Amino acid sequence: MDRGAHEKRILISQLAESILNKPDGAFSSNAGQFHQEEHFSKEKKQADGSTSNEDRNGEEFFGRLSKMRMLLELANPEPKLLPFNDEHTARLAMVSLLAVFQDILPTYRIRLPTEAELTVRVSKDVKKTRDYERNLLSNYQSYLKLLAECWKNGQPKKAKNRKDFGSSPSPLAITAILSLCSLLKTAYLFNFRSNIVSIVIRSMNSKCEEVRTSCCDAVKDVFVKDTQGDVSLEIVQAISTMIKNRGYQVNADVIRTFLSLPLRVHEDEAEAAKIHEKAQKKKRKRDQERAAIEDELKEGSANVDKALLARAQAESLQAVLL
Repeated sequence: MDRGAHEKRILISQLAESILNKPDGAFSSNAGQFHQEEHFSKEKKQADGSTSNEDRNGEEFFGRLSKMRMLLELANPEPKLLPFNDEHTARLAMVSLLAVFQDILPTYRIRLPTEAELTVRVSKDVKKTRDYERNLLSNYQSYLKLLAECWKNGQPKKAKNRKDFGSSPSPLAITAILSLCSLLKTAYLFNFRSNIVSIVIRSMNSKCEEVRTSCCDAVKDVFVKDTQGDVSLEIVQAISTMIKNRGYQVNADVIRTFLSLPLRVHEDEAEAAKIHEKAQKKKRKRDQERAAIEDELKEGSANVDKALLARAQAESLQAVLL
């Protein structure tokens, strides 16, 4: 292992530990701290014997990034500021980011303030919270995009000769999809859930057993933990669509995930849930702003809405059967 790669991995560990110890400092600039990591340029020197001004400028700018942005750059196999990240370094940064986000993400959806709300004067604490939540969403979205790209780019390439066709994704791609599976298990109530669901569902029928098992296990885990039923409904509908699009030619593991659905709805409860939902829709039309506030409060509440649960389970059952 060359020194540059070794030092990068030490930096990854230090950044992750620092963020976990003080999440509020994850998004502030690290200007002036990059001098400790000047050896990054040695990778480029070892490769071609020189370091260009462009490389040095990129490394200096890297040193001014926030800790979270540094980790995202180190997790990228094709970084914009650093000369090169080997696959092991990128995977280490990727799983370190996973541990960080699993620790700091709240168990509710963040709603950013509207333009009208931004014009109202607020206290310093409120502004600080808003800035933190905005940065958290932005960096989390960047992480999800990176995972999606690594998973997509790491698929086995088709070859003219079938013997040359690789059956498994690259190690980096597998790390990316396993990270998405872990996020689905722990952050299914947070923002960008649909982004994760779409990728995991498409990968449930993977030829790679490790990927297929992890995706199916993540889905089953959500089925068991989802007390309100709305997330399960979204996933069931996505699975049903995927199965139909594949002409019902899917691995048995995909079908077995439905066995983990805790369906307890009866016909009369389903009918009552549909009637209740129609009444709620009319009410929301009369007072959309109040309904939006109620929905937000409901998302943050641990109480189970039995009517909504019955409706979600009834629709889930319908999606499974059809």
